[in-house]
Amino acid sequence: MRNDEFRFTGFKCGKRSVIANSIRYSIFDMRHFAKPLCILAAISLAFASALPRLEALATLKSGKGPYALNLSRDGRRLFVANFASEEVGVWDLSDPKGRMRSFYAGPQPIDLALSAAEDKLFVANFKSGLVTVISTRDFKAIDNIKVGGDPVAVSISRRGDRVFVANWGHTRYGEVDIIDAANHQILKSVKAGIRPLSLAAAASGEAVYVANAGSNSITRVDLRSYETREFSCIEGPNGLALSRDDKRLYVAGAIGSQLSMIDVATEKEVRRVHVGKAPFGVVVHPQGWVATANKDDGTVSLLSEDLISITTAKVGKSPHYVIFSSDGATMYVSLEKENRIAVVAVR
Repeated sequence: MRNDEFRFTGFKCGKRSVIANSIRYSIFDMRHFAKPLCILAAISLAFASALPRLEALATLKSGKGPYALNLSRDGRRLFVANFASEEVGVWDLSDPKGRMRSFYAGPQPIDLALSAAEDKLFVANFKSGLVTVISTRDFKAIDNIKVGGDPVAVSISRRGDRVFVANWGHTRYGEVDIIDAANHQILKSVKAGIRPLSLAAAASGEAVYVANAGSNSITRVDLRSYETREFSCIEGPNGLALSRDDKRLYVAGAIGSQLSMIDVATEKEVRRVHVGKAPFGVVVHPQGWVATANKDDGTVSLLSEDLISITTAKVGKSPHYVIFSSDGATMYVSLEKENRIAVVAVR
């Protein structure tokens, strides 16, 4: 370029003028922003590169309408609640044929949880108002626990001594039933919000949290006093998970296709980000990353602990629930409309 020419944002100008020079050295010259923008882009790429890559490997054929999943600690047995075909399925993942064995555990099984010793499977049956206890030795029912109306979620304390069941209840408000894991007796039933859908138990054993989809709120149940406290959250909360240190609560909002992070100490939202459409299942990876199953766009998302970085992968139709192997190397995703379980490598 000749000394008597001036180029500005892609346009060639003639002789330098007072106006051109004024723009050249003003805040409107976009070249002033080039370096900061490059730095920000580099930071963003650095965050993205810190997340592993998700690669869909295969699918396992399940029953109809697979919902919740559970996995043994050694990673050998995978359980699924097949809501539409009213059966629970189990795979021996060491079997190269990959066939599912099914057994009856009550009508409309929707969620399930393994006991600490992995000798029992607690199955929430939505239609019957029962939590059926299954022996994992022969897959036969050993007990039925009558809980509130329409149980939708079941979880076990980290110590394995108590079972938590969220149910829609017999009135406008839902309930949380707290059950002794050894003798299957209900210790306490406490009030939750409207239409509770998911549970998250604190590792400390001090509290359990319930996502109330009908009242856009979270109910905290103190497990020492059984007192409850309700606080507002993202609209349409479905999935719920606690960070490994119990300091952050992750809430999936299906209506806005967002994931919210709440500071447990203050019970206030500190960050909210977009993920895939209609996220439902939420789980925390052994490394602390957070994953969502996004029902309406057939994807799963993996995010950093602080929700700043995100990576997304296609897995199939209507992913509902997601779980990681204990080493974090494999993700399993229930595909409700395909009647399959996606197997995804976390590399």
